[in-house]
Amino acid sequence: MTPNLLPDPASLGPVLARARWYPYAVLTRYPHLLPAEQHLLTRWIQHDPQFALAACYDCHLGTPWPLPAGADRQLRQIAATLTQLRADAILWRPPALWILEIKPVLSPGALGQALVYSSLVLTQARPQIPVMPSVLTSWIHPALADAADALAVALLAPPEPTG
Repeated sequence: MTPNLLPDPASLGPVLARARWYPYAVLTRYPHLLPAEQHLLTRWIQHDPQFALAACYDCHLGTPWPLPAGADRQLRQIAATLTQLRADAILWRPPALWILEIKPVLSPGALGQALVYSSLVLTQARPQIPVMPSVLTSWIHPALADAADALAVALLAPPEPTG
């Protein structure tokens, strides 16, 4: 990742400064995303290739499930991999980090995930820059759009493909 695409590492906080960042561009595969989510993200990036400068995918957040004292290192690693929460993506869109949940159909749970992951970024990573909870979706129910507005969750939706 080209360092000048990211803010000063100190402003990201230690967790995000250590994360793997990619240029904001279409990839052949996005870590941790299901095929429908990958397709939706690709459509969004093609729709707005200047939306962000960099992206971190499959961002592990929160504390792993506790294990008994004396559990070996390998077991702890497996437990962390299986029990930590994962944000689909974190985008660097100056001046903020956009915490992006990707769901083909917007649901109340997607709004909650965006809020929870944003809270975890703020409390665990402690970035010195703003955080914006957001959901990328292709279908927005009007009642959920109102709820997202009330909760200050940004909704992103690429235009429907034509042809």
